[in-house]
Amino acid sequence: MKKKNIIFNVVFLLVVTGLTTYYLIKSGLFNNLGELKNLNFLGVLIILLCVLIYVLCDSYIIKSSMNIVNDKATLLDGVGAYAIGNLGSNITPWKVGHFPFASYYYYKKGYNFEETITIVTNNHMVYSTCLILIYAISSIIAGINKFSVTISDKVIPLFIVGLIGSLMNILYLVGCIILMYNRRIQRFVMHLEGVILVKIKKIDNVDDFENEKLLKMEVYRKCFYRYTHEFYKYIIPIIIYCIFILVLFGIPYVIYIVLSKNTFSFSDFMLFFSLCEAMSYVSNVIPVPGGTGVAEFSFLTIFKGVMGNYVSSAMFIWRILTYFMFIIINFIYLIVFMIIHKEKEDIENGDIN
Repeated sequence: MKKKNIIFNVVFLLVVTGLTTYYLIKSGLFNNLGELKNLNFLGVLIILLCVLIYVLCDSYIIKSSMNIVNDKATLLDGVGAYAIGNLGSNITPWKVGHFPFASYYYYKKGYNFEETITIVTNNHMVYSTCLILIYAISSIIAGINKFSVTISDKVIPLFIVGLIGSLMNILYLVGCIILMYNRRIQRFVMHLEGVILVKIKKIDNVDDFENEKLLKMEVYRKCFYRYTHEFYKYIIPIIIYCIFILVLFGIPYVIYIVLSKNTFSFSDFMLFFSLCEAMSYVSNVIPVPGGTGVAEFSFLTIFKGVMGNYVSSAMFIWRILTYFMFIIINFIYLIVFMIIHKEKEDIENGDIN
């Protein structure tokens, strides 16, 4: 990703954040944060522990994919890839910056292009498989319990949310398999994509683009073969990812419990889980870096019915601890990472004695 695009996205993010904050202040949201008084030190620790769990879970999955090409990769390496990739996701529309940022990390760690694609592809296969299962189960539970959300006086059954999520990931996997094994469709799609990218001046040469895509397809085939023929090796990453998504989508419920002092209920947890699925759809559809503005308003709209007076305080905590805190931490990590590797390169090149 070009530096000017990164700068533009950061400036745009700051502007949108500022405008969102201004609007929320003018609308009186910050006059409704009285429930924050219920937040004590133990409550903050519980929420932060949940955040740490889902970060470590995702980092473990990345690390397990890195081990395919480098058996010496550690959990800290996975955390590093997560931090820089997550930063790319948070400052770009539709999270398009995740792969370029993560690729930069892998490149500095000594991974070549094919190894990087292998890591990313393995991650996506684990993610998609788990999401098909989780969305299907949540859809069934939502249907049995008749969970719903009311938006603008329209009642939307929440089983639809899980059903859509499951179908989308099935279509993604099927589409990848077709592209991997049907050469005619593969070349048609690649050529069409290349022509479009040349027209909008994103690339200079269609042939070079197609050759790069062919290499990716070959890596995809190898990864898919490994995934289907050595599935037992992926059981632990799949279990870990299931824990990751349950904790990630369960954060709003944990915050609500901490604020309201209510006891845990599995039925309530699954209701919040389904609502969080719906919220993620809204936040990811609109092309704003990190869903800034969209995430805040969708949280308030979707969770108002179940959180009541706690919704403003819950949104404030959720957004600070799961988004803005990570931007700061991940940005600091990126700067330190760049400085360390710049010094290493200087030493290797003989610029520093």
